[in-house]
Amino acid sequence: MRTIIFPIPASTGTSGPFVTKWWTFAWVWIVIASPVFAQSQAPKVSLISRFDSPRSHAPVQFEASVSWNSPQVLEGSLVLDFYVAQRRVHTWRSNDVVLSASEVVLPIMMPPMILPTEQTPLDIRAAFVTEDRVFTYPEEQDLPYWVDWKRMQVIGIVHPQSETTMSAEFRDDGRDTASPLSVFRLDSLLPHRDWSRHLASRTVPVDPEDAPSSGLEWMAFDLVIVTASGLQQMNDRQLRSLADWVQGGGLVCVSGKVARGSEQQIFLEQVSESTTLAPRIAFDSEGNLRTLERQEVNWISATPGVGRSLVMTDSVAQNDSRWQQAILELWRVRPDQRTTILETGALSLPDHKNYETNPNRPNYFPFAPDELAANGIRQVLMPERLEGVPLTTVATLLGLCLLVIGPVEYFVLSAIGKRRWTWIVFPTVALLFSGYTVRMAQSHMGETDAVRSLTIVDLDEQGQPVRESRFELFFAATEKDLVQNYKNTLVSALEYREAVEVDDLYYQSSSVRQRGVTEFLRTEPLTFQGRAPLDYTVERRVQQWKPQIVRTTRLGTDIEATVPSLRWAELTLDQLRDVRTQRQVLEDITSRSKNTRVWLMHGTEIVESASKGPDPESNLSNETLSGVCRSLSSQAETGIFDIVSHISPNGAGTLEDLAIWDSTDLSQWLLLILVEGESGDHHLYRLLMQESET
Repeated sequence: MRTIIFPIPASTGTSGPFVTKWWTFAWVWIVIASPVFAQSQAPKVSLISRFDSPRSHAPVQFEASVSWNSPQVLEGSLVLDFYVAQRRVHTWRSNDVVLSASEVVLPIMMPPMILPTEQTPLDIRAAFVTEDRVFTYPEEQDLPYWVDWKRMQVIGIVHPQSETTMSAEFRDDGRDTASPLSVFRLDSLLPHRDWSRHLASRTVPVDPEDAPSSGLEWMAFDLVIVTASGLQQMNDRQLRSLADWVQGGGLVCVSGKVARGSEQQIFLEQVSESTTLAPRIAFDSEGNLRTLERQEVNWISATPGVGRSLVMTDSVAQNDSRWQQAILELWRVRPDQRTTILETGALSLPDHKNYETNPNRPNYFPFAPDELAANGIRQVLMPERLEGVPLTTVATLLGLCLLVIGPVEYFVLSAIGKRRWTWIVFPTVALLFSGYTVRMAQSHMGETDAVRSLTIVDLDEQGQPVRESRFELFFAATEKDLVQNYKNTLVSALEYREAVEVDDLYYQSSSVRQRGVTEFLRTEPLTFQGRAPLDYTVERRVQQWKPQIVRTTRLGTDIEATVPSLRWAELTLDQLRDVRTQRQVLEDITSRSKNTRVWLMHGTEIVESASKGPDPESNLSNETLSGVCRSLSSQAETGIFDIVSHISPNGAGTLEDLAIWDSTDLSQWLLLILVEGESGDHHLYRLLMQESET
């Protein structure tokens, strides 16, 4: 706030009234004009990324700082519009904030976004909205984000920033200690440095005080490494959220040699799959960890839920081939690639020159996500009875309309001598036929909104849900605005593309592909208000007869899905290996409820159990459902999935993080249970079982 000094004439001893007028004017300015002047000054807004480097295809996490230097009270909300290629894709609005010579920091988490080219920034336009005015900021702010075909793997290192050196458990006497965690980076295994244009890894420091407290916020990382010091300083809420993220598909390596607090011990038991009935680790009175299994290495590998973990029981040698093998398994590197890496020290990839010299080649963007993956979801969720008015009906109505307003009107009005009535009859007949046509179209397309969903629930070996991915299709009969409230949920628009045929997709030039991606983005923007992903609302505009699909993701205890009543803990791999007991298990599952289908997948084999009482009205064939379920649960060996079979959850519309099963790994078994709802609400339950390492 500026200080304004008014000149007051020198007193002559006789000009008291004159001085009084000047003082009166000054007080009026201070009381009335100064607050108005202060209100005209916009508060300062700055955006800062929450972590040093963003992860590709992951939610956008940053903090918005709003500062106000005036002692006057300013109340309003911050509005951020997100633009890609000069097109608004999302809007975020904060809850009301009150400022008075203060600063407010607002944490923000937005769904993943698609940048079609390296020259396309993620621009953010800010505004602060009060009750009586809007402060706009002419300059656009941009946040670092990766182009859609770039794979940037982010490794979070939870370690106190006050400690300048890394914990000794990650060192090796025979290696350079300047980068003790380089063994975790997959880009160090690239056969040629030019491949780094497509695939790169970065380590990001995370102070325990700043570590996420929600499982969804850990989606900023592909892999999380927790040092011994970092583990001791993390609180219970942070550890529980990290465990939820790991069980929901995340990857973690933690030094658990010492865990003095009960919350640290519970966390280590969760990620190492140590239970009361099957204990793997124990702690003495001082919190020192000891293993209850015979092993020759200083770590424990586990597969909690659909994730994977490494728990270090002591320091390790980075040049130990067994440790390198364990890290590759942690990343879910495919078995054939693991063998190649251990033999040659590099990944098996084609010659990089095939991808750099000619953009017209099929694999110019070798690690780009499949842009047509969402079409399968759309095919499953579209309403069964969706057809337009038949062409013969339209032609008949048009012919009748022309007949009535033509010869019929002419002869009838001429016969009764009322030709001047044609100015009334003509529009009346046109309106009647138009109204009838609209009613007929509504009867064909439907007068009520169609809402259908597919909910994918991933289970642990005890049958407890660890991740819920719900896809909801809204097919509106009339154009409207939808407002929905979400808690502890990540919401993303599931975008699909129909403009480019599959056969033509692989022969496009770079520029054509970029236009295709831009067109792929064309959905109605979502408007978020509140503290996402903890408690907020989402508003979206749905157009008439245009299907829109939204994906929601939940982790851990926030899952609301109901799990089929089965004896999950008694289900063993021995039962699935034997053909007779295998069939009994599948038939027992399908007999418990109607409209249930079961698939058991192992390697190239798929065993299917016929459903009991299938819905006769369903238009979905077993082949269609089986194909969609398989495509969602396992990715073909192309692109990034030629290297790994699994990526950490990101909640994106690419659906890549839903792949949990590796068909080339014969130690993995996948059980799929599909329950078809009568109202179009389908539930797919997935149980991934892994044979113990010998």
